[in-house]
Amino acid sequence: MHKNDEYIETLLLNFVNNNLAADEEEFLRGWLLESESNRDRARAFCEFYHQIDAYTTLESTDTDQAFEKMTGKIGEFRPVRSLSYLRVLQRAAAVLFIPLLLVQLYQWYDNRSGSEAWVTMRTNPGMVASIRLPDSSTVWLNANTVISYPQKFNKERLVKLDGEAFLM
Repeated sequence: MHKNDEYIETLLLNFVNNNLAADEEEFLRGWLLESESNRDRARAFCEFYHQIDAYTTLESTDTDQAFEKMTGKIGEFRPVRSLSYLRVLQRAAAVLFIPLLLVQLYQWYDNRSGSEAWVTMRTNPGMVASIRLPDSSTVWLNANTVISYPQKFNKERLVKLDGEAFLM
């Protein structure tokens, strides 16, 4: 082997180990630019060095010990699942959002529809009865009396009465 070849291999080894001085780097760069065969030789040297490095790493590793260490870490791993109150509340809100929205829309649509349901109460002859209206007022009905009122009062309390009644 030529003395220049030994120097080039030393420079390549220093290059691979990131231990190259500035003047050595200039010399190596010039040598690489001289010919394609120099670049091929440098590429082959670097590949050989990396293969040797990988081989020594594999040889120095105790695979049984590494396997035991890894299985020990896997055995120790237990995922901790703690739910904070905020997370529980968020999940409950997410689950209840659509049903509550649908109920609210139904009530809103029901209130907007003009057809209100009316309740009619009738007393028989000789019978006296009391009823409670939607606004919590009490009505005493005398015998043979018919009263009709909406299920919900809006702005005004409209009551239809046929007979005698006492409103409280």
